[in-house]
Amino acid sequence: MKKSDLKTGDVITTKSGKYVRVYLDTQGGDIVCGETWFPLKDYSDELLFEHVGAIHDYQKDSCFVAVWRPTCNMNFKESKPNISTHKLIWEFLEPVRKTESQIQLEQVMSKLSELQNEAQRLQEILAKESK
Repeated sequence: MKKSDLKTGDVITTKSGKYVRVYLDTQGGDIVCGETWFPLKDYSDELLFEHVGAIHDYQKDSCFVAVWRPTCNMNFKESKPNISTHKLIWEFLEPVRKTESQIQLEQVMSKLSELQNEAQRLQEILAKESK
């Protein structure tokens, strides 16, 4: 997801558990406002949606974990989203952290695949030479 995918009225759950609403094209630019507020231009897509970069405690309000869109105009009045008033359109999923053994196994499997491909190529050459 990117900032450009957000629409006015979207409700965002931040990493710190706060709720903010998106307001686009305001006098102050594109902002989020609610239990906290900030201009969207001050933060990258990577920090907001992927939580990439140095994240200090004060920046947890600017790390998004969910984006909800009201299902009808009447639901704009709801400050906290729920399944009956909003549709979940994006959710942050924590990347799976691999162990050192898993990383080593992936490297070995990759090398094995390369060796199998090389063996197949050489077998084809030998078959042509023996004809």
